[in-house]
Amino acid sequence: VGGMMSLAASKFRARADTSDEYQSYGSTSGAIKSLIQGLTDVTNAVGGAKIQGNVLENQKSYTPDELLRTIREDFTERNYLWTGKLTASAYDPNCRFTDPTLSFVGVGQFQKNLANLSPVIEAIVDKPITRLFKCELQGEGKIIANWEMDGKFRLPWHPRLKLKGQTLYSFNPENKGGRIFSYDESWRITAGEALKQLITPTA
Repeated sequence: VGGMMSLAASKFRARADTSDEYQSYGSTSGAIKSLIQGLTDVTNAVGGAKIQGNVLENQKSYTPDELLRTIREDFTERNYLWTGKLTASAYDPNCRFTDPTLSFVGVGQFQKNLANLSPVIEAIVDKPITRLFKCELQGEGKIIANWEMDGKFRLPWHPRLKLKGQTLYSFNPENKGGRIFSYDESWRITAGEALKQLITPTA
């Protein structure tokens, strides 16, 4: 009996550990990816923001500490996950951006996506905030940030998006001015669970 209880406990712990794992682009269904890509395309077609041409040609170089400070300020001062106002010069123009629903190349495309979405966010989200729990260098060429997005929507059913996530920023201190060449965002819940929050009424 003791052996069976130990086995059951180990299986329970395994399920609990799995539920705490971060969800990445690879763990999201094709249907949800297609839905989000379609909504993004429509928003960009309707919105007026364009990819900015050659504004990134004169990018500065960054030391790891400068890059870390810039990322922290993008979170705490510019609320970039909601506004899209990241420091473009800290990214290689061909940086790949990935989250559980989208994957694309180009810091200009990131800015375009968020710039076209921002009017919608400003209109229907009440005081969106981002809590930065941790942002630190992790070995050579890596910065990891842990954060939470929180926003209540001005819709009749009062949905609330509360999403914890982690972003891995990869850079080469010896190349391309030390700028970020890969942005990999993952979430503590699935993309489907995040979408469900948007249709779930709250008090």
